[in-house]
Amino acid sequence: MNISAHRVEVADGDPLRDCEPEEHIDRGLIQRIAVRDTQAMYELYLLYYARVARLLGRISLQSGLVDEMVHDAFLDVWKGAGDFRGDTRVAAWVYGIAYSRWRRTLRKQVRSPNRGRTFLPASSNVVAWPFTLLSSKQRAIMEFAYGLELSCEEIAVAMRCPISSVRVRMKYARARLSALTQPPTSSDSI
Repeated sequence: MNISAHRVEVADGDPLRDCEPEEHIDRGLIQRIAVRDTQAMYELYLLYYARVARLLGRISLQSGLVDEMVHDAFLDVWKGAGDFRGDTRVAAWVYGIAYSRWRRTLRKQVRSPNRGRTFLPASSNVVAWPFTLLSSKQRAIMEFAYGLELSCEEIAVAMRCPISSVRVRMKYARARLSALTQPPTSSDSI
């Protein structure tokens, strides 16, 4: 079975969409993937597809490329499973691979002749709008922290940066979001 070409539709009512994977199960899957067990790859894909797609969709603002980036990230998981050292949770490792895939896609776009073109999400969600005004790294940190509930240490591992950078970016992202979401004062309405 060609995992990179196999697409799985996860229904909205699917219980796998909202359940949190268990670490011992994830580690077992990674060990099986390292010896090229396609069934284990399929199971990991089902467990993480929705989360990885949500992460990439929220940080990239390029809805047209999300599905491709997700599949490329899982192909990287397949190729790199033997290199998993186990010093972090499997979830943080998978999200780190997805984040790295997004960064590579971004670099390719910068070199592309169509680089001025921006793909915004089709949704005009007013609640999500302030996040579009954050830098891509700030969006990623906020999604890792609040969407995926990773610790600062796990975010630093996933983003391959010092923990101090994570904390500073989170501080500035919170300040920016706070400023953007404050109700107008009476002097602002005149």
